[in-house]
Amino acid sequence: MTDIPTLSINLHDFVSTPDIPQPDAVEDAISDNPALQYNGTSFTDFSAFVADFYDESRFWRNNIFPLPPGQVSKKFMDIQTHWIQQFNFDTPFRKIALTTVLILPNLLLQKPSGSSKVADHRKLLERRLECWEKGEFDVLKRDGLVIQRKLLSSRRKEPSASQLFTRYMLQGKLNAATRLLEKDGSGGVLPLSDAVINSLKDKHPEASPVMTGSLLHGPVNDIPPSFYDSIDEKMVSRAIRYTKGAAGPSNISGQFMQHYCHKKFNSSGQLFREAVAHLARKLCTTHIHSAQLASFTACKLIPLDKRPGVRPIGVGEILRRIVGKCVSWVVKEEVKAAAGPLQVASGVKSGAEGAIHAMRDLFQDDESEGIILIDASNAFNRLNRAVTLHNARILCPEVATYLINTYRQPSSLIIQGDDNTGEVLWSCEGTVQGDNLGMHFYCLGTLPLITRLHHHVADSNCKQCWLADDATAVGSLHGMRKWFDELLKIGYEYGYFVNQSKTWLIIKDPSDLERAKDIFQGTDVQFTTEGKRHLGACIGSDSYRKEYCDGIVKECCEEIENLCDIAKYHPHAAYANYIHSYQHKFTYFLRTIPGFEHFVKPLDDLITYGFLPTLFGGPLTHVERKMVALPTRHGGLGVQILGERAQKDFATSTKVTSKLTEAIKEQSLIAQDICHESVREAKVCKETEFRSNRDGLMREVTPPVKRVLEIISEKGASSWLNALPLKAQGFALNKTEFTDALNLRYFRELRGLRSDCPCGQKFTVTHALNCKRGGFVHMRHDSIRDLLAKLLSRVQNDVETEPQLLPTPEETASENTADGARLDIRARGFWRNGQHAFFDVRVFNPLSATSLKSSLKLCYSNQEREKKRAYNNRVMQNEGGTFTPLVFTVFGTASRECSNFLKTLSMKLDTKTEDKNEDAICWLRCKLSFLCIKHLGMCPSQKPRQLMQHIALTSRIIKGQNY
Repeated sequence: MTDIPTLSINLHDFVSTPDIPQPDAVEDAISDNPALQYNGTSFTDFSAFVADFYDESRFWRNNIFPLPPGQVSKKFMDIQTHWIQQFNFDTPFRKIALTTVLILPNLLLQKPSGSSKVADHRKLLERRLECWEKGEFDVLKRDGLVIQRKLLSSRRKEPSASQLFTRYMLQGKLNAATRLLEKDGSGGVLPLSDAVINSLKDKHPEASPVMTGSLLHGPVNDIPPSFYDSIDEKMVSRAIRYTKGAAGPSNISGQFMQHYCHKKFNSSGQLFREAVAHLARKLCTTHIHSAQLASFTACKLIPLDKRPGVRPIGVGEILRRIVGKCVSWVVKEEVKAAAGPLQVASGVKSGAEGAIHAMRDLFQDDESEGIILIDASNAFNRLNRAVTLHNARILCPEVATYLINTYRQPSSLIIQGDDNTGEVLWSCEGTVQGDNLGMHFYCLGTLPLITRLHHHVADSNCKQCWLADDATAVGSLHGMRKWFDELLKIGYEYGYFVNQSKTWLIIKDPSDLERAKDIFQGTDVQFTTEGKRHLGACIGSDSYRKEYCDGIVKECCEEIENLCDIAKYHPHAAYANYIHSYQHKFTYFLRTIPGFEHFVKPLDDLITYGFLPTLFGGPLTHVERKMVALPTRHGGLGVQILGERAQKDFATSTKVTSKLTEAIKEQSLIAQDICHESVREAKVCKETEFRSNRDGLMREVTPPVKRVLEIISEKGASSWLNALPLKAQGFALNKTEFTDALNLRYFRELRGLRSDCPCGQKFTVTHALNCKRGGFVHMRHDSIRDLLAKLLSRVQNDVETEPQLLPTPEETASENTADGARLDIRARGFWRNGQHAFFDVRVFNPLSATSLKSSLKLCYSNQEREKKRAYNNRVMQNEGGTFTPLVFTVFGTASRECSNFLKTLSMKLDTKTEDKNEDAICWLRCKLSFLCIKHLGMCPSQKPRQLMQHIALTSRIIKGQNY
């Protein structure tokens, strides 16, 4: 592997040397032991192969196939687990252990072609594992090189922005899809050139010396290893599930790692997760030689076009991201306590909002003459790493050992070229992009600087607040100059360098402008009496606030127009992105900018008259617009009317962050969190408001629409709207399915409906949901039955569909006594061990003329009683089992007994898959919701010719049965 450069520090600049514990040296003498071998290969040769292959494969294209089900993948996992344990237990192979773990996917999982199938991958992996066990490592390497050369010769056509957006959404990549909408987004990846490389080198400088006074002096508390005992196999499993994003240098992505939590790999996956948990605990408690972690701390560096300039984006190694996520969960409270309220980037909830509100209030105070907004030069890459590691041991010893292990030596930054070559740079200072704990590291690094500034201006009218590298100070002009001079004087000791040409001083009173220039004479600070952007919001005069907000609204309108263009062809992807990602962009503005409701009318109009009609295929009435503004749990779509929410959201934000805001105003050094009581009150008020709005709308609509609102407000009815359109889960709807589902959700007229049904009656939506001609009602029923039977077979051994009931004697008190009668599902041991549980599915239309005469609750009860009258006594007396009617509406909602069944089934699935129960029940409701929604739109959307074809192909016409 490439040699790691050492940190260059000038000892003449020290007051004292940084106290960073050193690990034991890695023994190289073991390579002389001929008995030390792996798969018949000597330790020296195997180590050389691992190092050479890693240096070459880190520039390869990502071409890894998913792990196929079966023993062969378990064997692959076991090999990775074995090598993690080599590191965990300090065996002679520990120096190359983690590198071996990371090269295995590139070595053994290279996809042979774009058309290869799962069976091909299984056979290929079996053959490669045989080569691995025989020690034929060069054969495996040559195989990978051949495949990579084929990839270089194949050039695929670049997809359009709309196609790429939809692809990202179907894969669950929300952020990537949202970036395609942004006008000022990056211009893509820059080709590797000398200019790009030089620019990246400039952004990653060499290590700086440790200067006088930057090192803290104090006791270093010993943290017992038991503090990290909560990092176990279950926490690693949760971290893997929450780890998303692209692949690092080893080409292992977050999506690939989901295999390690899948139940089909059972014990192998569990052993792997236990080994990773052991690895995380070891990194938190033991000082390890940096040579053992060189590949673990590596990062893939992607140069994006900044227009102009280069914006480097880092993607950390997947194993580091998983371990870092676990560590951050354990130490988050300790880091927040250490950082205090003046550095709000430490993980404080709503920290940015609290900082904005506090600085705005201080700026508007009568004693304040202005506010200064600091811009730091290349802040995250210039933080003094040696100083931060030393100080972290005193400030937050709980996380210090992990940070020392991962930041002791420079990390390699791998830049991939177009021809499986590239460049390697080194991150010697600051944080490493792609590190979960990078922000914690930066907060601890700037904390001594913040504290010294705090004490320096304690007697001055100047108050400060930091969000990572964005420093802000407010007060008198002389007080700010004193604070600014001290920041320039001592900032460089910690690696904080002010970019004066981009630092702005906002003068509250225009008459003080000349005086401010005199006070700040000798600096390159910029002056304004209007205002500037501040932490995503704005601060300054009312005229600047209007200008800033108008610019935001104009930019958002342009991006919503792009979303409208995508919605014409992919409405489900466009809606999901708006709800789950894009709308949060201006929600932040609603919460942080006072009076934002006066500027959002153009955006509201575009959403009301552009985006929503594109989703629905036609304009909405005033009442319908109010309906869709409600949350999905109350029957809406969650597309809020921004002008109505702005003032309320801003008031809620100021109330929730009141404790943090006051701590910043008082310049307290004691950590403060959000006001949890205010959060609860805000939630209750918001929920009451939504219920009141829904009840008011119900009084304005017709009885069928009222019934629809009642149905879609039930649990499970809106699961299909809350889920991402993941293709792998079957949660994606095409244009017709999604548009019809939205219109049927609010009982809107569908376009292109025929006038007459083949059965001879007038064709309406309600009739289409009831008519049994064509077999659509039968298909709707069978799809639910088959899904539930499949899920039951995962948790019960003896499951049967359409079981025939035993003949019944005449005295049996059941309405259905016919020989050969069948129910939908039988599962042994579902309710009680050894006892048969019978289930029968019924899907009814709550909008039929008969159902509209009764309340929805009574409809459910009537349907359950009808099923029980027919089968309950017969099952109990003849079969000795239990009978449960599973009653659904066509919208996917369930009756009381059916809901209890679904909860119990989800608990059993939870036990099998080791998921949280809430995750299992949500997934189950989503599956049922999508099934019902697809069949809901199927009946009325079929053309007469298609319907007649279905009738001709349906061999059995169901008569007289309510499915």
